[in-house]
Amino acid sequence: MFERRVPAEIREGESSLAAWQGSDSTTASKVLQMIARAFAWREEDAQRLRPDDKLCAIYRSYYPQKHWWQRFKPDELEMETLHRDLEREVPGCGAELDRDAGTVGDLVRRLSL
Repeated sequence: MFERRVPAEIREGESSLAAWQGSDSTTASKVLQMIARAFAWREEDAQRLRPDDKLCAIYRSYYPQKHWWQRFKPDELEMETLHRDLEREVPGCGAELDRDAGTVGDLVRRLSL
């Protein structure tokens, strides 16, 4: 199975669920697994994410826009996969996924309701 390297700014963090204290740890783990699956990461790498990490920044780190023609909408397969998994878990949740401002913590809070 293909595994992708996580962006450098995430790789530098410690793999720990300690950042998720105050959140439902089961829900946090579930969201991190969904993100790992969507981005083709190892689950241990997804545990380096923090509540304030922005999903759009993670996505754009893989697809930087260096040329004018790259402003057109890219494939977004990772975001579509995450949307699908969220919808399976909580119908209507994926529709609220804000690709520009949404954080990992927002997803955990939404799924905890």
